[in-house]
Amino acid sequence: MDGQRLLLLDAKVLAERGDYTGAKSLLEEDLAFWRKVLESSDTLITKMIATAAITRHFELGNLVLRQIGPENVMSAVPAGWSVPISGSERSMRRCLMGEWLFMSTSLRNLDVGLDALRDDSILSSVERRLMMPLYRPQDSMNKGAAYILQVADLLAVPLDRYGEAVNQTAELAERTRREAWPPRSAYNIVGQLLIGMGPADFGPYARRVGDLEGVRRAAVLAVTLRAAKVAMPDVPAALSANSLREPYRNHPFEWDEKERAIIFRGWRSASAACIASTIRLRLLEVPTSGMQWFASQSARDRGRPSAPLTSSSARCALQETRSAIAQDRGQLPPSSPFRRQPMNLVQHISEDARKRLVVLSLESPLCEAAEILANPNTPLVVVCDDAGIAVGVVSKTDIVNALAGARAAAVEMKAAAIMTHSVLSCHVDQTLQGVWDTMNTRSLRCVPILDAAGRPQGVVHARDLARALLNEINEEEVLLRDYVLGIGYQ
Repeated sequence: MDGQRLLLLDAKVLAERGDYTGAKSLLEEDLAFWRKVLESSDTLITKMIATAAITRHFELGNLVLRQIGPENVMSAVPAGWSVPISGSERSMRRCLMGEWLFMSTSLRNLDVGLDALRDDSILSSVERRLMMPLYRPQDSMNKGAAYILQVADLLAVPLDRYGEAVNQTAELAERTRREAWPPRSAYNIVGQLLIGMGPADFGPYARRVGDLEGVRRAAVLAVTLRAAKVAMPDVPAALSANSLREPYRNHPFEWDEKERAIIFRGWRSASAACIASTIRLRLLEVPTSGMQWFASQSARDRGRPSAPLTSSSARCALQETRSAIAQDRGQLPPSSPFRRQPMNLVQHISEDARKRLVVLSLESPLCEAAEILANPNTPLVVVCDDAGIAVGVVSKTDIVNALAGARAAAVEMKAAAIMTHSVLSCHVDQTLQGVWDTMNTRSLRCVPILDAAGRPQGVVHARDLARALLNEINEEEVLLRDYVLGIGYQ
């Protein structure tokens, strides 16, 4: 992502120098690359990275094209800007199948407990026959595939029906969970337990991808109005008359007169956790060229003469921008909307982590832990001793292993007997990226947050980390753009 940022800065430098062809070529290459990644993504995280990169491309690409006069700007617009985001690019089917492949591997590995019993003894043969109905990996994988296909089919609709489809995916996830647990039969009861813990709702991710077409249209519209030299008082009428409209409801784009910006508001899902995207593409002119203005301001503030802006100095300007933003954050009043804090520590997601925390004692029965894990909002149980110190955790894998090893006797087992003793934890002062890397290395979905004494403070989910890291990328870009334009720092 830093490479894209530097490429767009290079494009801005070329536009300021009057090399419109060079700037257009860089923008074209950047967009073509990320649209290809968007279409060919095999995993959900790759799809989301491409989505964030394309959104950034149109936002900062608009800033690049603002350096070009109205007479020449249309000739510098990349051809890819005129090509709508296609159905194949929006399609979630390929990345969802990648998620299913990952899930299938996990489900298949749960059968290890049964494989360990496969020796030639008569006793083991009897035990295996009794236990096999408890867990059927293929049945579990088939049900997972059926769910994934249903989600993909729901989302394969035109944009004017996308909002309804996204809401339907949330309803499908909840309905699937209710139908799986409590179980209707004893067949594959372990697989039903896993499904009952809550299938993932992929609707919010699809909504982010669907918003890309609105971002593209808003960017093209901003350039078109600037090329036509539409006066600011006439912009609302021009937006109403233009055929480029927001893609979900076919309404004209909004106009913010105070900021002189075209606004696109993405679709808001029925899920409370899904927040609508809001993209602002400004039409106002910068007093001087953006990075040149910043370079001269930085040089003046530091008491040294301003040097001509080159590609290498653009990179230096980027580093100086980050330092200046960090300094300005401390100087702004607490009530300022521009005093944003970076989402780079575990403490910034601790509120969600606290809601997910459930603690059991060492003597708590297995059935109580299973009931807690059946709730999709509590994927991990922390086991504490009498002093409140975490001594282990119980996950759905621990429940499955207990059922596979002890059969019916497992219902009498206590948390102390089934928990994982070696606990990987994190602290509130650790970086999100560091925790993310550790969890990926260990293939963990959740880890508890412990204080200095070892008492649990919350449970971090991989989804929290992924969302916060993506938001941090977008936040840094907003701060960079606002500082370049002098917004909130004058």
